[in-house]
Amino acid sequence: MPSGYSVPSGYSSSTDDAAIGKKDNLEQMKKVYSSDSLIMAGHIHSLLETSNIDCHLRNMNLTGGIGELPINECWPEVWVIDESDFKLAERLIKTALSRAEQDEDWQCQCGESIEGQFDICWSCGNERAV
Repeated sequence: MPSGYSVPSGYSSSTDDAAIGKKDNLEQMKKVYSSDSLIMAGHIHSLLETSNIDCHLRNMNLTGGIGELPINECWPEVWVIDESDFKLAERLIKTALSRAEQDEDWQCQCGESIEGQFDICWSCGNERAV
């Protein structure tokens, strides 16, 4: 640490045990998802957080670099903090994405035609029959 420099209160120095533990955690981070869509990356991030998986969004502001940087390197990414959560996160993402692709339009008992992504009829409020 340079002479005359002090760590502001509430922050820790890089030699602090908590900081070392945090650095170790960063080394365990693993990319679980990337997309050209900020919305999808945000959705996946929310899905994982709702499932109590600690995760982090990266590259959310790199769209301005497209053209100067490889396009897929600018895509938003979701990283799980703890490598032990990686398999569960993959399963949750796969399930969420496959369900979105499989949802077919359905007919409510009131006769209304409902798009597949909806589980409740907008007309009468009945839920989709399983």
